[in-house]
Amino acid sequence: MGNFCVVPEERSYWAIRCEKGAFLRHFTVNGIVAIGHLDDLNLPSTKGRPFVAEWETIKQQLIHRFNDLDESPRSAYLVASQAKTFVENIKEGDWILALGAEMAVVGRVSSPSYVDKDPVYEKNANGFDAEMSFNLRRSVKWGPAIRRDEFSGALRRSLAANQTIFNLDEHWESIYHALYGSFYRDDILYFSARITTKSLVNNIDITSFLSILSDIEVLSLGLNNGINNKNFNDYFSEYYEKGQLSLTTKAEFHSPGDIWVQLAGQSLSAIKDFSWVPIAVTAYNMVFGNKKKGMDGVVDLQTRQKIWDIVLERMKSRDASRAVKNMGVIQPNKDVRDLEEGDKDSSE
Repeated sequence: MGNFCVVPEERSYWAIRCEKGAFLRHFTVNGIVAIGHLDDLNLPSTKGRPFVAEWETIKQQLIHRFNDLDESPRSAYLVASQAKTFVENIKEGDWILALGAEMAVVGRVSSPSYVDKDPVYEKNANGFDAEMSFNLRRSVKWGPAIRRDEFSGALRRSLAANQTIFNLDEHWESIYHALYGSFYRDDILYFSARITTKSLVNNIDITSFLSILSDIEVLSLGLNNGINNKNFNDYFSEYYEKGQLSLTTKAEFHSPGDIWVQLAGQSLSAIKDFSWVPIAVTAYNMVFGNKKKGMDGVVDLQTRQKIWDIVLERMKSRDASRAVKNMGVIQPNKDVRDLEEGDKDSSE
C-alpha cells in the first residue's frame, strides 16, 4: 500500500455523477464509467474500438431530438458538450471521482471512450437486479472509496455542482491529501494529517504537532551534515537565521479536521539521489509510530535508526506523542495500488 507518490504533471482530475449513486456499484464492480448523453441517438457498438465522433452531426441530431421533446436547442448543446468532454477531454491516466450520495470512489482511466450497448446488472439496495444501460463508456481501474466528508471544505462544495461531468484540477491537492500521507509535485513535498477527535482541539496540542513538523524539516536538511540530538538546536537556529526553513501549513482545525503541510525543496532527482525528501518522508511516518514504513530501498537501515533516534527525542521534548493521541491525528491509509499502476515514480 503506497504512502508516498510523485504526482504526474500531465494528469487531470474529473468528477462524474452516477445517477445519485445508483450506478456506483455498476461502475466499480465492472471496471467502467459510463454516461447516457448520446443513448437516444442509437449509436452502433464500436466493439471495443475507440469511439470517433462527428460532433457537428451529433449536435444536429440532438437538436432534432430535443425539438421533438419541446426542449430548447441550448439543452442539446449542453448535452453535446458533456459528451465531448467525456470522449475528448478525459485522457487515459486521468483520475475520476465517481460520486455517490455519501461516498466517492477514485479511479484511473485506462481506455479511450467506446460504445457498448450491452446492459450491466448489479443488485440494488433492495437486493433486486438493477440495470445500467448507459452505452458511452470508458474502462477504469478503480481504487479506494472515500467518504465525502473526508475531503476539504472547498472540494466538498465543488462536488455539489450540477453537471454530470466536471473538472477538479484546482482541487488536485485535496484529492491527494485524502489518499496519501506524503506526496511530491513541483519541487514541493506535501504532508497530510487528519484530526479525528470530536472533542475541542487544544491549542497546545496543535502547537506541539506543528513544532515537530518544523523539527522534521531541520532534520531532513541536516542529517547528511552531522545533525544529532546534542547539536539539533544549533542547526535549527542556523537554518532559521539563514531563512532556509520553508514549512507552511494549511489547516482546518475543526474536530474532525485536516492539517496539510508543504515543504519547498530541491528537484525531482532528490528522490533518487538520497537527499532531504526521503529523510523527511521517513521521519514523518515515524511521528505516527511507523518506524519501518517509508522510503524502502532509498533510506538504509542505519540511516533509519539515526532518524528514529532524533525523532524520538524531539517527540519527547515537544510532548508530541500526547498531542497526536489527544487530537487523534492519523495519516491517510487508503489502498492506492490500482491507482498507481503505470506511475513510474510512485513509491511504496
